Amino acid sequence: MKFATKVDENSAEKVANYTVTAEAPSAEGAKTVADVELQEDGKSVIVRFGGTTPQLVKNTVYSIKVNNVLSAEFEKIATYEGTITVTQDAAPSLASAKFEGSNLNLTFNEEVDFTNAIVKVDGVQIAAPFAATSTDAGSYEYAAAVSGAAAEQGTHTVTIVGLKDRAGNEAGTLTASYTVSDDVVAPTVSKVEAVDSNTFKIVFSEALSGAPTVKTVKGTTVFGNTVSPTAKPNEWTVDVASTAGSNNLYETGETTINLAVEVTNYKDTANLLGNKYTTNVTLSGDVTGPAVLSQNLNTVASINGGTDTAITIKFNEAITVGTGTITVKDPDGIIQTATASASTDELTLTIAGHATKQGTYTIILGAGAVEDTAGNGNAALTTTASFTTAASVYELPIGAATTSTSVVKGKVVNKITVNFGTNMDDSAIDLANYKLDNVDLPDGTTIGFDGDKQHVAIILPDTFVVPAQSDFKFEISKDVKTDTGAEVRLDDGNAGTVSTATYVDTISLDDNKAPVLKSAKLLNAGSAATTQADQIELTFSEALAAVADDADHIGDFIVKVNGIEVTPAHITDGTANDEKVVLELPSAINTSQTVTVEVAAKDIDVADVAGNTLTTNTKVTATK
Repeated sequence: MKFATKVDENSAEKVANYTVTAEAPSAEGAKTVADVELQEDGKSVIVRFGGTTPQLVKNTVYSIKVNNVLSAEFEKIATYEGTITVTQDAAPSLASAKFEGSNLNLTFNEEVDFTNAIVKVDGVQIAAPFAATSTDAGSYEYAAAVSGAAAEQGTHTVTIVGLKDRAGNEAGTLTASYTVSDDVVAPTVSKVEAVDSNTFKIVFSEALSGAPTVKTVKGTTVFGNTVSPTAKPNEWTVDVASTAGSNNLYETGETTINLAVEVTNYKDTANLLGNKYTTNVTLSGDVTGPAVLSQNLNTVASINGGTDTAITIKFNEAITVGTGTITVKDPDGIIQTATASASTDELTLTIAGHATKQGTYTIILGAGAVEDTAGNGNAALTTTASFTTAASVYELPIGAATTSTSVVKGKVVNKITVNFGTNMDDSAIDLANYKLDNVDLPDGTTIGFDGDKQHVAIILPDTFVVPAQSDFKFEISKDVKTDTGAEVRLDDGNAGTVSTATYVDTISLDDNKAPVLKSAKLLNAGSAATTQADQIELTFSEALAAVADDADHIGDFIVKVNGIEVTPAHITDGTANDEKVVLELPSAINTSQTVTVEVAAKDIDVADVAGNTLTTNTKVTATK
C-alpha cells in the first residue's frame, strides 16, 4: 500500500487505522490487521494479517479503508476507500540468510511452511527444525540452531527445496549464502513494540547470551514482568503483571495504556554488554471477537469409515466453544445435529450417523458461538462448506517410497523402491515422471519394474554425490498411472475425500562420497614426537568403519622414510568410528627424515561408515 506523500511513522503504523474486509459473496468478513510497517521510502506500508493463514484468498474482492494517517508534516491525509483483488498466487522467495549466535536465520517475502522442506548447508542437511521468529509486517523470519561445519567461520551456501507458503504455493530450489565471523560489536535495542494486551517484545541487534533486565512502569507504579526468549535469539517477550499491589494494569474503562520501559544488563554471546535503553510502549486490550477467516478454507470430510461427517471452520484467531447457537443444514436443506469442539483456531462440527452428501453445507453461528482467549464472542454469521468427489484417482500413501544401499567396487549405490500396491502401466518406469529435490533424476539413473508391476526400482548413479546421509524431496508426477488408468496422487488420509495433491515424500539417501586421507602426524608411543617416532596418526575427511589390524588393511597404505618403503607392523583403530587410525612402525625412526604416507592403488579395505572405500593414490607428508 502506497501513499502519495511521505507519512508520519506513528500514525502510519497504527493498526487501528486500517480496515480490510472481504466483500460478498465471500463470508470471510473482516481481516485482522496484526501489524503495519512503514518502509524506507516513507510512503509505502506493508500490512500483515493475523491468523495461521494470513494470505488474502485468491479471487476474493477486499474493501480497504485507511484513515487517521498523518503526513510527515503532521497534516491529516484524506480517508482512502477502495478495493483489491488477489488474482494469482506467487511462490515464496528467500530474501536472506544470516548466522546469529548459534542460529541460522532465514528471511522470506511471506509466511512459509517448513513441514516438507529440506534445508541443506554446503550439501549437508540441517536436522534442527526451523521456527518462525518474526511477527513484523514484511519481515518473515525463521531460525534453527546449527553447529559443526555449518557454524564454522567462513562463507556457507544454504539450499532449500519443498518449501511452501501458507496458501500451498511451492517454491523451486531456493539458495542463499551467509558468513560466520567474530563478534566485536556490543548489542543494541532495535525496537520495542506491542504484542497483545499485556505483552510487548524487544528486538536486539543480535543474539543475547541470556535474558535482559526489563523495568516496566505505568505512571509511577512499577509492574512486575516475566522476560522470555522467542524462537529468534535476538528477540525477547515481556509479559507484564496484571496487578502491582492495589493497582491494576488496566483500570476500569481503560482499553489502552502507556508503559515506560527500561532495558539493562543485556549481553551478546561474546559477552559484550549493551547500554541502558529507555522508551515507551502502548498496549491495547483485545475487544474484537473472532471471525471466520474465509469460507474457502472451510472443509467437509467423511470420517469413521463413512458413518459420520466432520465440518471444519477456520477462524482468524484461537477460539473455544461458546454458548451461542450453532445450526447446520446439509445440501438438501435438512437440519443436522452437530457436536462442536475447538482446537486452536478451528471449530469442528461432527454429525454422528450422517453419511456425507455431495454439495454445500450451511452453518449458522449465533452470536457467541465461539470465543477468543480474551472472552470476546463472535458476531452472528452464516458460512458454508462444500464436499465433492472425483474419479480415476489412485491415492498412494506416504512411505510408499523406501531406500536401500549396496556397495559396488567400494562405493555406496543408492536405490529407491516405490511400492505402488497395485499393477502399474509403463508410465511408472518413465524417469521423466520423477523428481529429486525439485529437479530431474540425474543422468545415468536406471529404472525398471522390480519383481512385478507393483514395484519400481530406481538406481542412482555414483556420479550423483551425497556427501553425508541426508533427506531428499522425492516427487511422483500425476502422469504416473495404474494399469486401469487412474492417476497417482498423494493419499490425504481421509477416505471421504479425493486427493488433488501430487505425491511428495521425504526419503533418506546414504553417503556415497569416498573418504580422503587428509594428514599424517608423527607420534612417539602415543605422545607428540620430538627426535624419535614409532607411530603415524592418520586423519581422514570423515568417520571410518572399524579398521582391522591385518595385512589387508595395513596394505592399504604405503609408508616411505626418505623414499625407502617401510611396512607398518600394526594398524590401530583406537576410537571406533572416528576419523583417525594409527600406523605402528616396526622400529623407531628419526623425525628429521621425510616420511610420506600414500593410499595404495589396489582394492582398498579401509572404508567410511557407509561402506565407501578410501580414495586411492592420495599422498601426504607426515608432520610432528
